[in-house]
Amino acid sequence: MSHVTPAGSMHGFRRPIKRHGATPDVCARALPMQFSTEQFFDRLTPADRGLIACGLAIPCFLGYLGWHAFVLLDDEARTLVRVGPMWVMQVSLLAGTAVLASIAAWLWPRRRQPDRHPRIDIAITNTIGLTMGTVLMMLGPFTTPTTLLIVGVLCNGMLLFNLRTMAIATAVFIVGFVPLDVLKMVGRMPYAPAFTPRVFPGGDPVGWWSLARDLSFYLGLAVCVVIVFFLFGQMESLHRQLQKLSVTDVLTGLANRRHFMARLQTEASRPAGLGHTLSVVLVDADHFKRINDSHGHHAGDEVLRVLAGMLCEDLRVPADLAARIGGEEFALLLPDTDLRGAQRVCERLQERLRRREFDFDGRRFQLTVSMGVVERDGEDVPTLLRQADRNLYQAKQAGRDRAVYGPGCAQPCESGQEMPA
Repeated sequence: MSHVTPAGSMHGFRRPIKRHGATPDVCARALPMQFSTEQFFDRLTPADRGLIACGLAIPCFLGYLGWHAFVLLDDEARTLVRVGPMWVMQVSLLAGTAVLASIAAWLWPRRRQPDRHPRIDIAITNTIGLTMGTVLMMLGPFTTPTTLLIVGVLCNGMLLFNLRTMAIATAVFIVGFVPLDVLKMVGRMPYAPAFTPRVFPGGDPVGWWSLARDLSFYLGLAVCVVIVFFLFGQMESLHRQLQKLSVTDVLTGLANRRHFMARLQTEASRPAGLGHTLSVVLVDADHFKRINDSHGHHAGDEVLRVLAGMLCEDLRVPADLAARIGGEEFALLLPDTDLRGAQRVCERLQERLRRREFDFDGRRFQLTVSMGVVERDGEDVPTLLRQADRNLYQAKQAGRDRAVYGPGCAQPCESGQEMPA
């Protein structure tokens, strides 16, 4: 069995750069973007989402209930409101709180289950929408912060529920409250039924109402700001993930061919001299079709993932780059590495493969690879890749399980052959 062996005293040039552990995910850190940690909302079950909506709405309802109770119990404040509409709001808020609390109690034991509950979602969103809409109509939509809170509720709902659920809730809200708003516009209904004209002497609200309105406004504004920033964070996270997917091989986690070629072009465009060297290694898994045919494609996929991890073990991240550029074909981009330094990388890969034994369904085997290695000497990228591919072809023709190096020799050097000093 032939392997790459040391060629005399090997002291190849390979600029030291901080190394990382051996996983394809670590290699992926060399990519321009990476997956963020799993987002909080992505881990929520449908029941969790409903519980969060109830948990946010119930304190808001209780706050309105307490505020209205103070107004109804205070002799001076009660002279500024109409008791009937105030009790309409109180009944609506109490009913909404009771419904949401009952739903939360039903969802709690199901919070770890992945089952969706579309009717429950619709019940939650409509309860919140109708309750807040009632408060909005009674207090006046443009002189209270309720409108701002409803905007926050809508944003929050878009985070927690699907589009269909929110579309139904929005439609119910529009059908229920737009006609009332039209009646206000044409003078058939008071603008703020819960208030008497004394609340707005000279067009300005009285002190206690102004304070309550301002506190509620800033609370609603804070909710909206947090949600907007969260939405932008989600958009940025999705953008990073899309960028990562565009340059990553899904099976192995390595860079894909597109990103490898872009990085190679960038490295090749760096000015020569100043000690800058560049080596490229093409790696092909030997007899990979035989592995798929004998052990199944699941075994073949696992072999490729293991090989990807081994390719990363000797890389300097983020300078070096490992990529999957074909079915069972990989590539290593090694900046600031001459041919002897690249040989050391190949030797270590061969050593790791010799120590690794695969076992599928009780049948054991070892994986070998053929490699074509080149050091750039002023060539353009297509010429460099053609030379690496020729070396890879020669390694296969010579019996596989070996590396062929060049240029740098009069003829490409096979594994074990002495390279020129």
